[in-house]
Amino acid sequence: MEQFHSTTDANLHLCTDAEKVQSLPPAISIPRHDDCDSDANRKPLARATLAEVQAHLTLLDAQITADIRRHRALTELHDMALAMGATGASLVFDVIGATQNAELEVA
Repeated sequence: MEQFHSTTDANLHLCTDAEKVQSLPPAISIPRHDDCDSDANRKPLARATLAEVQAHLTLLDAQITADIRRHRALTELHDMALAMGATGASLVFDVIGATQNAELEVA
């Protein structure tokens, strides 16, 4: 792990990798711990603490897991519809609904 002698050195090192810097979001979502209606606060990344970045990473992990689950389910639905004779113009549920006892098994 690299050691930096000052915050300026660390910032300079980060800024030299333009691709990584450009990939960073301008703001992050931070879970709320109060009674507000909103699930998360948005905060500019430049003002976020390391703990807030970690909280955002936890939110991202949950979103990625949910996205992977939806991707698997949609892939299975797509494959099932194709196996039942669907074409690109077919309405998926029309094809699946036309076959009795069609079951969607989502891994």
